[in-house]
Amino acid sequence: MDYRWSHTVNTKERHFKKTMHKNSHNMDIANKYKLYRKQSSQLIKATKYEFYKSKIKQNLNDPKKTWKTIKEATNDQVVRNEIKCILHDDNEKITDDRLKAREFNAYFSNIAKKLISRTKFMGQGYQAQKTREIRESFYLTPITETELLNQLNSLKTGVSCGEEGITAKLSK
Repeated sequence: MDYRWSHTVNTKERHFKKTMHKNSHNMDIANKYKLYRKQSSQLIKATKYEFYKSKIKQNLNDPKKTWKTIKEATNDQVVRNEIKCILHDDNEKITDDRLKAREFNAYFSNIAKKLISRTKFMGQGYQAQKTREIRESFYLTPITETELLNQLNSLKTGVSCGEEGITAKLSK
């Protein structure tokens, strides 16, 4: 955690605040303490805000550092729950990481099949819509080979394929 923002909040002020809190049995001191606590909290909050705001501006072109700063500013703690073992269908405990991964893959890849087997379909549904005849017409403007190649080269290769299953890399 980066506490460089705290240099503006004086240690003498913190000590004074602590002393006032200890002597809060006096009503006058208790009221002063509450006021000072409020002002101190507001100062700390404003100082932290300005510090992290400038730090985010400074790292604007670096997403990794920007997210690191955001996590730091929000005190976001990543909680990782490790699965030490899983119980197989026949009450066998699986502790090997590769076998655990296979079991999870098998379980999640079969969910759709199980749901489909439990569902009763009425009529033709999707198939009826797929084979529907279209009576409207439309016109496509002819393009040159160069225009087509330019469009293909502008496709991002690291993204998913389309409905036809053709990737951008294969199209190029």
